[in-house]
Amino acid sequence: WLLEVNGTPSLAVDHEDPQVEAVIRGAKGGMVRDLVGLLGLRERFRPRYRALALAAQRDRQAASGPGGVVALGRGRKRVAVKAAKRVEEEEEDESDGDDEE
Repeated sequence: WLLEVNGTPSLAVDHEDPQVEAVIRGAKGGMVRDLVGLLGLRERFRPRYRALALAAQRDRQAASGPGGVVALGRGRKRVAVKAAKRVEEEEEDESDGDDEE
């Protein structure tokens, strides 16, 4: 067996042939998913994502209430919305996985 280890793998995908680029993207995407799984990053940062999701939910509720305007920086709002979506997707994935077991 031969095991090659690259300490600084390139995550860039740039190729003139779209089919080759799709293959590269799939391989590198799988590598990143495996890395995230091996390091347990989802579980490690799940409390933070949930906190951001709750903050985004409160902001949406405040915006839809009387007055409807929330003074929230664009960067914070963008991060909170992405975190909320990520938590929702993970919860859907977990519920889908429970059906398979």
